[in-house]
Amino acid sequence: MKKWRLAAAAALIAAFAICLFLMLSPGSSSAQPLRLWYISGDCSDKALASLVSDYNRRGGKQARPVAVQSFEDEAALGAAFETDMPDLLLCSHAKAVQLDSRAVLAKFETDTDIWTRDVSGLEGVGEYFFPLGARVTVLLTNTAKCEAAGLPASWDSLEALLDTAQDYAASSGAAFLAADSYAAVFRGALLSLGADFNPSAPDAKSEDYAKIYNALAQCAYNGGLSAAESLPGDLPCMLAQSTAVGGGLPSSLSASLAPLPEGGSDMRPAELLGIAVLHNENRNSDAAIAFIDWLCGRERLSKLALDSGLVPVSEPDSASDSRILTAAQSRNLTRNFAGLLNYSVDLCYTAITYFY
Repeated sequence: MKKWRLAAAAALIAAFAICLFLMLSPGSSSAQPLRLWYISGDCSDKALASLVSDYNRRGGKQARPVAVQSFEDEAALGAAFETDMPDLLLCSHAKAVQLDSRAVLAKFETDTDIWTRDVSGLEGVGEYFFPLGARVTVLLTNTAKCEAAGLPASWDSLEALLDTAQDYAASSGAAFLAADSYAAVFRGALLSLGADFNPSAPDAKSEDYAKIYNALAQCAYNGGLSAAESLPGDLPCMLAQSTAVGGGLPSSLSASLAPLPEGGSDMRPAELLGIAVLHNENRNSDAAIAFIDWLCGRERLSKLALDSGLVPVSEPDSASDSRILTAAQSRNLTRNFAGLLNYSVDLCYTAITYFY
């Protein structure tokens, strides 16, 4: 009988040791993963999945792992938002501004706060939106179609490209040029002229504003410029955001920076792509910030940006251990010890009452 009791006690001690190991193990957190949503095509699916997997093997073990889910387009993402909400959203700055106006974004100060403000100069950046890269406007050219039509495959200015598109439409009755985002082309062209564009309060009296707007509108009216309803290459040329290059292009297409407006000084970002944290009942803010700080490290930021056809917005210095991640680790360890203490009391009480 005594041996049986000793064996039972040994089994309980072994169970206690196993629970102790599991509770203190870095990857043992019972918390659900942070959910990161994004539109496929905004960045490289492969690069993002690889980075998140790397984070889950390292930082995610101490803080909270991340699970990614992609959506085909804005409509699919919007439909999902009607019934659910993620913890993190990879989106454009314009989308983040829209969501912030609906009071669904959480505001934070993170390790990336200073450089994101300095780089972008945009309201909310470094507060509720953290840039990962910048889109620029590129020109995708089907050189075979241009050659067959007796047209050049490069242009000195945006105005020259639009003139070619109108001449082609007049002679063939078909569009020559498509744009996957009028807003991105418009904003990038204005920025290259040294102007700015506030979508909530556009300065329609601005000379640069009128110049770009009239050029694009006239070309669209004459049939030379159309919305991008088809795949790149269906028309001789396409003005696209640089993320269209990240997934690889058919050999028949050549990619180059879009021609600048006459008088433009340099190609400027048409849009910022970044990450935002949403209000969520189950959201762990410390874990969300830890992931953002980790993702915005120099090497990770450059990898995601370059693999996705983005321009890195900055090269922030990033320590291997974020102070916020360290704090999150301490808090998780404290919670583990608190749970362990409660479990120990219950286990001891059960053993005492059982044997005596």
